[in-house]
Amino acid sequence: MIDCHAHYLSPRIFDRDLRSLKVVFHPAAKRFEFPGGTSRPVPDALTDLDTRSSWTEVNDIELQVLSPWMDLIGDDLPRQDAVAWCRLLNDTTASDIDPLAGFRAFAALPVGDGPAAAAELARTVETMAFVGGAIPSQVAGTDLDEANLDPLFEAAVSLDIPLFIHPFRVMAPQRLQRYFLNNVCGVPFDTTVAALQLFFSGAMDRWPGLKLVLAHCGGALPFIAGRARQASRVSPAIDRAVETPGEILGRFYYDTMLHDPQALGFAASKVGVGRMVVGTDAPFPMQIEPVVDHLHRAFADLPKDPDPFPMVTQTTPRNLLGLG
Repeated sequence: MIDCHAHYLSPRIFDRDLRSLKVVFHPAAKRFEFPGGTSRPVPDALTDLDTRSSWTEVNDIELQVLSPWMDLIGDDLPRQDAVAWCRLLNDTTASDIDPLAGFRAFAALPVGDGPAAAAELARTVETMAFVGGAIPSQVAGTDLDEANLDPLFEAAVSLDIPLFIHPFRVMAPQRLQRYFLNNVCGVPFDTTVAALQLFFSGAMDRWPGLKLVLAHCGGALPFIAGRARQASRVSPAIDRAVETPGEILGRFYYDTMLHDPQALGFAASKVGVGRMVVGTDAPFPMQIEPVVDHLHRAFADLPKDPDPFPMVTQTTPRNLLGLG
């Protein structure tokens, strides 16, 4: 199968001199410091491709697409530093995965500058083993529909590759500090908000060929698209009427990062297996395993024409990523 949601940081970056980039690495704490704050400690598993290769083999994953750890995306860096930082993340990742058949990557992008993000996307896709780009669900507190990302979207359409939306900052962080709710609620809910902002802002209409993959199965989107449709009919805040929930759901792709198989099965029935790809969130503790068993349980009650399992694990991701 092909896993479209996993993360990696090259250990090569620990040895680089980052002082000119306004990024500081604290080796004892294994944390990176950015202008807006300090990251969480870098997990050892995030930098270990040998262990990852063994894990993917056990879980029948033939190809894993590695995204940057969004904590380190550097969306609050000044433009020039953000460009250099993302290039460093991408170049070190490329050096690690180029010799390996089992990995590709989504590029880190300097999303604070749309044209620069577009240029980095083109550079990585055209010259290295990258099959798309990864962007946060908000850019240093600015919503995606107001972040001047049209140059990036234009580039993604021109290159015919996807952008993977994965949260880093989340809404209402003060309310979500306890009980790990920043992850349990904040991450999927911020994805939901970003998707609906892009849809209702008209971004998806301006770029009809844009392929956006939503992490964590789109958050709550498969479950509240009907509510969004009703809101489009009754609220003056929305200037377009949505006829069916599928009109919203059909504009995005979704990974399988739902921990309840029945909920995942419902989501698949709403968005369609032609819009769903495998996502494991490896190597973090919230990752789903064993992957194959989870998917079979999720798809057990779905129609078998087409068969959901090969569609989600092979056909849809191959079409999405241009792998044939």
